[in-house]
Amino acid sequence: HKNIPDEFMIEACRVVREKNAIPQFLNDELFVPSMVSRGVPLEEARCYACVGCDEMCVAGKTGGAMFVYISMAKVFELAINNGRCRLCGTQMGPETGDPAGFTSIEDILAAFQKQLVHFNHHAAVCLNTEALVHSKVMPVPFLSSTLEGCVERSIDMTAGGTDYYWTSLIAIAGMSNVGDSLAAIKKLVFEEKKIGMPALIETLDKNFEGHESMRQMLINKAPKFGNDTDYVDDLTVKAVDMAYKESQKYSDPRGGKLSSSIWPAYLTVTAHVQFGQSVGALPDGRLAGEPLNDGISPSQGMDVMGPTAAMNSVTKINQFESTGGMIYNMKFSPDALSGEEDLKRLTDLIKAYFAKGGGQVQFNITSSKTLKTAQKVPEKHKNLMVRVVGYAALFVELSTAVQDDLIKRTQYTHCG
Repeated sequence: HKNIPDEFMIEACRVVREKNAIPQFLNDELFVPSMVSRGVPLEEARCYACVGCDEMCVAGKTGGAMFVYISMAKVFELAINNGRCRLCGTQMGPETGDPAGFTSIEDILAAFQKQLVHFNHHAAVCLNTEALVHSKVMPVPFLSSTLEGCVERSIDMTAGGTDYYWTSLIAIAGMSNVGDSLAAIKKLVFEEKKIGMPALIETLDKNFEGHESMRQMLINKAPKFGNDTDYVDDLTVKAVDMAYKESQKYSDPRGGKLSSSIWPAYLTVTAHVQFGQSVGALPDGRLAGEPLNDGISPSQGMDVMGPTAAMNSVTKINQFESTGGMIYNMKFSPDALSGEEDLKRLTDLIKAYFAKGGGQVQFNITSSKTLKTAQKVPEKHKNLMVRVVGYAALFVELSTAVQDDLIKRTQYTHCG
């Protein structure tokens, strides 16, 4: 919070520099009022606990969560392919129109909205079915006995016996890919008319094979989320807000005190890597099968204007609504934090981010070169700890796909 002394924050940043992936930073001034808005009394919200990655709960009074992830990037792919999977041809979503006939960004957003309605409904059904079945076939009586409310009500935690019960439905994957894709279509197709919509769809079907020049145009000639550019940031925010509003139409069947027991979460764990494997080529220039962006971070390597610009973009996302948590990863080279003045700059950067509405941020202090070397010679880097998403892990124990994702993330060389 804003009253933490700089001296304390500097020491916390020193730990980040020396221990790399530990700790993460959370903003009380966002999470406490966010929980209050959901019905948690202020005195209890002030004692919130961070569980899992960084999901919020009232310590000792909250039941566990059921997660259903929604791949925004896949939903968007279906929106610009009439509901049909670009990889396997299956009709996965509702028919929302032949994209070759779309003539405005409003047409794209309307199709995206219809796909969101469809998949949020199915996600809520799956989520609540899981919650009800869990209480029937896998109750947790011992754990329930440690939580306030369960013994008094004679109700297991899984059946809603605790004072508070929340369920994260909208754990989003690929929000930055969607925003970047919207910006590319709006600018290059509808405004500048450098690419025709039928040609774009045909090229995406081919995964850009034989069309590398178009791919490079989509990557380099359209603005990207993470550079403090309102053109693309506003489209990203719009897409996230659409997904958020759909999630709020549903509630948890187990009840509880909260005004809405389905809490959105803007985090991915490592699902952005797995989900990426089932998402076709996108208009942001991403190839089929590549990882999506992680959490609320910009797409890998697309935030090229420095950490301040990246943070400015990320704070345009309404993180107050994401009571279920969010993950924002940043990577700095060791040289960026080599001196005492650099620790002060990082402290100032974090405080400025939180003052603008950021909720959570975490850092890797390592270089892409070091990570590549560790990948090739793992026996010499057994103790290399990295922050993956909401957790830290030994780099050499991660899958190659996750290692590659970490390597490709933007590396900042200065704090500012």
